[in-house]
Amino acid sequence: MDCKSEEQPGDTHLERSVLLDHFVALDSWRGIAAIMVAIYHFHANSSISHSYLIGNGRLFVDFFFILSGFVIAANYLERLRAGFGISRFVLLRIGRLWPLHVSMLLLVFAIQFAIYFLGLSQRDIFSGQFSLQSFVSSLFLVQSMGIAPYAGNSVAWSISTEFWTYLIFAFTIMLMRFRPYWGMAFVGALAVLFLSFVAQLPEQFHVWAALARCVLGFSAGVLVYGLYKHAAPVLAGLSGAPKLFSLFEALSIVLLIGFLSLYDPTLTSIRYLDHVNMWPVPFFALVVFVFAFDRGVISRLLHLRPLVLIGFLSYSIYMTHTILQLWFLTPLAQIAEKLTGAHLLQYRILENGVHLKIWGLEPWQGNLATIFMLACIIFVSFWTYRLIEDPGRRFVRKVTSARFG
Repeated sequence: MDCKSEEQPGDTHLERSVLLDHFVALDSWRGIAAIMVAIYHFHANSSISHSYLIGNGRLFVDFFFILSGFVIAANYLERLRAGFGISRFVLLRIGRLWPLHVSMLLLVFAIQFAIYFLGLSQRDIFSGQFSLQSFVSSLFLVQSMGIAPYAGNSVAWSISTEFWTYLIFAFTIMLMRFRPYWGMAFVGALAVLFLSFVAQLPEQFHVWAALARCVLGFSAGVLVYGLYKHAAPVLAGLSGAPKLFSLFEALSIVLLIGFLSLYDPTLTSIRYLDHVNMWPVPFFALVVFVFAFDRGVISRLLHLRPLVLIGFLSYSIYMTHTILQLWFLTPLAQIAEKLTGAHLLQYRILENGVHLKIWGLEPWQGNLATIFMLACIIFVSFWTYRLIEDPGRRFVRKVTSARFG
């Protein structure tokens, strides 16, 4: 979920780091993707949530995987080929992912302890996703391998798959040093093969579809970077390139929105089959390729500071949004209902017994609630970035530099 160069000088202040980022348009796209996922997870009676585009918001996780593959390849592919070292690479990736992930994991379990000791729940709160086994598996980023239910922060499944995909990438580059793109194409093809037949495999194999989904998207991102690297010198010299790229950018967005608006998420039929999302990959890959050049009118718009800031905070937005929605905003609305007598939420029980709390009795209320939710998440994400994500990354980078020189 990373679109930012890891080793840029002068990365002391938020604003300066953003301005130094090479793939600024892609960084803003990453922020847009994080916002789409946050809206998808927010239960609201709003015109925004009722659209097919938001209904398929979960697919933007595949966008993250492709962006990750692209930027990791841009930053590390040649370094790994030159002997950068897998252990050094892995430590830097841990520094990028782990501090915020662990902080959110501990926060959720602290909330569960508070609920238990305050007697606010009659059920066994330390079972299932809140069991010790789930906590340990999530702590070591192996929860996507079916060892235990996803613990606490449900979106962290993708962090788990991404970490192990980093290892696959690093070992593939080391083994296929002279043909790295062929190696990643082979890895991606294996992921496609597995995802194509996972529905016919016994159910115990279905959980591996999440990792295969990440490997496919990441591999596609690496290959897109290879294509970009070879195409950039040719396309950069074309006369009228900005107008041409403006057309390409608009076309790629139209194709992406068209696909997301028409894709039917109800086609899934078995557990974990919702991870079999191969169809979005070419559409997202096209967007990443086109906007990597950063030459068109839409790319210029993506340089607007609010969009760049959201892109910069995208990892924090992604990792905090479900916790904020579930454990803070919805209880806040329930407290407000009791204090004021106003009706802010709808209460529904789904067929599977899940109790659903939906913001807004009318669509306009749901729209306002969605805007309020996004403002809260961006505010919180700014501070989780400043207090957890960035200091954690800097600390690990400092330790890594001292260890490897």
